[in-house]
Amino acid sequence: MVYRCFCLLGLLLPWLALGARDVPPPYDPAGRVALLGQVLSRHSEYELVIVDDFQGEMPYSPRANSTDLSVVRTIQRSPTDDAFSQEESLRGDPSGEPSCLWLHTSFDLPGQQSYWLRPRDPVRLQGRLILVSLWVHSGSWPHTLTLLFENAAGREVRVPLGRLDFHGWRRLEAYLPETLWQRGPIERPYVHHFTGFLIESSPRAEAGAVSLLFDNLLVLSDHSQGRYPGAEVPDNWP
Repeated sequence: MVYRCFCLLGLLLPWLALGARDVPPPYDPAGRVALLGQVLSRHSEYELVIVDDFQGEMPYSPRANSTDLSVVRTIQRSPTDDAFSQEESLRGDPSGEPSCLWLHTSFDLPGQQSYWLRPRDPVRLQGRLILVSLWVHSGSWPHTLTLLFENAAGREVRVPLGRLDFHGWRRLEAYLPETLWQRGPIERPYVHHFTGFLIESSPRAEAGAVSLLFDNLLVLSDHSQGRYPGAEVPDNWP
């Protein structure tokens, strides 16, 4: 247990050390993006992975939901925050028109219903996954958003991003749990997958429709332990 704690501390130390130097306020997207840029510039083993920028054709579909209303498509819209532009420069020049994912659903029994949205094919992510961020546009909904992953051992990992009780665009960020840093079987030691979104309705909400926008789903990955012969070859793991 002690050895494991030291390993995890070593993995996060560059990020935590930079953060301790000048800790941003509770919500400071520009500060967090600037901090991310420092980490990437100082540590070549870290990579900012685009899980989805919602510009291409990656179909999503609802799964096992308790509500019938489900409209999912991309629309030409994106955050206008300066922090979003800074983040775009970190991930390289995007191609095509700015777009995001629009989700429109409803909860008739708030507190008892959930909405699952999954990509047709899980998104392959290589390395030790450290941090995830996502831009979300909400209408002050009290519902909660969770990101779904499958770790290298094939187990589901849920990463809560919190309540959607804000209005307009907001950059949500979360450190990823230990289970997304650990190695898996020898044939894919550091290969994880993003498997979707989960929205859980709040019992404090009124029944009715909910609209959300998603943009720039990114993961900070440490590739220092993830480079191995054949790693560049996509796997067909179920």
